[in-house]
Amino acid sequence: MLPQDKRGVSEVIGYVILISLAVIISVAVFVWFKSYVPTDSLKCPDGVSLIIESAKLSESSMEIIISNNGLFNVDGYILRGKSDPSLKISDKSLSEYVSTGATQDGLAVRFSEPLIPDGEITQSFDLSFLGNIYSIEVVPVVYENSGNQEKMITCGNPVEEIVRQ
Repeated sequence: MLPQDKRGVSEVIGYVILISLAVIISVAVFVWFKSYVPTDSLKCPDGVSLIIESAKLSESSMEIIISNNGLFNVDGYILRGKSDPSLKISDKSLSEYVSTGATQDGLAVRFSEPLIPDGEITQSFDLSFLGNIYSIEVVPVVYENSGNQEKMITCGNPVEEIVRQ
């Protein structure tokens, strides 16, 4: 055997070690990333529901009475409005304009205390910066703890109320 024949064996061993390291690193990264994917999906209970009892619109403000007609506590809601009756979906977010009765939390209006079943709340909104509002819609929101974070979950379909003819 010539010394140059051993050279090919060491290159093959080098490639085997390199491929083995790549596979080990890939498995380690896969296991690490898998721990970041949530295993439990957050779901809203089936009996969560809100209705709009009344909505009074003036030139620069709106007062609405919202009632919990569901089976569970509701932590808040998302309020959106349509500026034109011909629109199929709402084009304005109104949650950020809440002035009394709750606080604005990202996209949602969050109650200071959860709204219990058969409970109702009156809230005012300062709409002086917006144009015309034809109708409003409300989507209930609940918050759940996932790990060490609180996550917002929207529940059900929007409930629409026409506020201007």
